[in-house]
Amino acid sequence: MKILQYFELQEEGIRLTSLVLATTIFFDGSIREHGDDLLAAWSEYRDWCPPESMNFYSTETMSKHKAVTQNTLGMLQAWFAPGSPERSIISFEVKDGKTFDETPRWLFDIVGIEGDLEEPSLFQITVPYATDPAVADRLRAFTCMMIGRLDASHAVAGVALACSPYEEETAQTFARARSMRHRGVDILLREADRVTVGRAGVKGANWLTFIDQGRVQRLGGEAGVRSALDPAVELTSINGGLLMRAGPTPAIGDENRRDRLPLYRSVFRVIEPLTVDAFDRALDLVLEDDEEATELSQRWRRRLAE
Repeated sequence: MKILQYFELQEEGIRLTSLVLATTIFFDGSIREHGDDLLAAWSEYRDWCPPESMNFYSTETMSKHKAVTQNTLGMLQAWFAPGSPERSIISFEVKDGKTFDETPRWLFDIVGIEGDLEEPSLFQITVPYATDPAVADRLRAFTCMMIGRLDASHAVAGVALACSPYEEETAQTFARARSMRHRGVDILLREADRVTVGRAGVKGANWLTFIDQGRVQRLGGEAGVRSALDPAVELTSINGGLLMRAGPTPAIGDENRRDRLPLYRSVFRVIEPLTVDAFDRALDLVLEDDEEATELSQRWRRRLAE
């Protein structure tokens, strides 16, 4: 299988889905109060991402991505500087691509609403898909650092498909089909993921899955989580919460070849009680089969339970 050709949908030369390694972190605190932490993440990301792969950006005031300028690269520092104007909504995304509407492989993304009591803020990065263990180790180290710095409520990291916001129906329909066969592949949904997670839920399970102390207690505490998990799942404590690692490196899986990702399924079984309310309020995927979208979306979210 030529993996990128298989997972990445192109139309008229524009990539609508991208296979990536992704970290998505949800946190309940104010974005502005975490300004120094997010600036540290931005610096770390710029050390990782080649400068030539920071091509387009968007903010909360823009309807489409525009070309990155030197001013763009200093935007976050200006926003978080002492005495800078308050911003009720913060959205900052920098990505690669040949054109503004190409789905990225490299992505740095922050979005949240100050004072929002229902939905968490989101911090996310993606890097091009790779099987090199060194890349996985770097992603894990970065994820652990940012979970700690942001006092995260929930986080997931692993293989994912990024989808075009300009061609949502085509991209998400394609991504769902691939993810249902290869169940280690998440779909990045940005705003919809914030709705799903809320203040007490989870998005799902991936190679790395973090839940905070409150969520751990709802599952019977650390001892209860440990006893319910497959012993091969590695557990790490961060800020009183637990990070579960389902194997040494991210996996894709393949239902057709009976590669059913038992460690991913073990993690999902443990956190499944946290999905009940979360999946009930989750937004549907944007699919070509609109009449069946709710059922298809719920099946996709629970794919590791089937």
